[in-house]
Amino acid sequence: MRNKGLISLLGIFFVALSVLGVAYADWTDKLVFNGWAKTGELNVVWDPNYSYQVYVWNASSQQWVPEPENKNYINVTMTTNNCTTNCDESKHGCKVMTVNIEGAYPETKIVLHFKIHNIGTIAAHWTGITPVPGSFTVNGVVTNYTTLANSGWMAICVDPYPDPYIQIHPCNTVNVTVTIIFHNPLPECTTICGEFELNFIQWNL
Repeated sequence: MRNKGLISLLGIFFVALSVLGVAYADWTDKLVFNGWAKTGELNVVWDPNYSYQVYVWNASSQQWVPEPENKNYINVTMTTNNCTTNCDESKHGCKVMTVNIEGAYPETKIVLHFKIHNIGTIAAHWTGITPVPGSFTVNGVVTNYTTLANSGWMAICVDPYPDPYIQIHPCNTVNVTVTIIFHNPLPECTTICGEFELNFIQWNL
């Protein structure tokens, strides 16, 4: 009887403790894992420093020579637009480079010097150059780049060319030279328009 009474008394005691919120269970502990993740940025722009030279083919010397100052018939303008900054607004540049050439004539060469700048946080792979469909016209009439290239009027060379890619690390630049040569039978009074896109992906793809 005394044992039963003792058991009953202990039971009442533990029930009372639980009602009062007094802990009597196993010891416990815990660890906390938290944090945040901020994504990087793939952001390649045209550097604001660019230049050009104009050359003409000298038939007597059989070589390209700078266009003489007294015969500077070709006018080249280079402008940038659609400008942007990186995420923390510490660096800036422009996404669009526009080059207009006025007064071109056969056997002349325009050499354009650009810089491509990586203002993002991860390395970028420059993977190619793509003619934009529908952007090529001759005197307002839509054509395509292949037809224009096969016309023999002009040739465009890019150096270096991404084959298969050129890697640009953050805060680094790549110097790019674009050479445009106008050949015979380039017609007179003709306006040729077109647009190219330079393609970039993150370095590990």
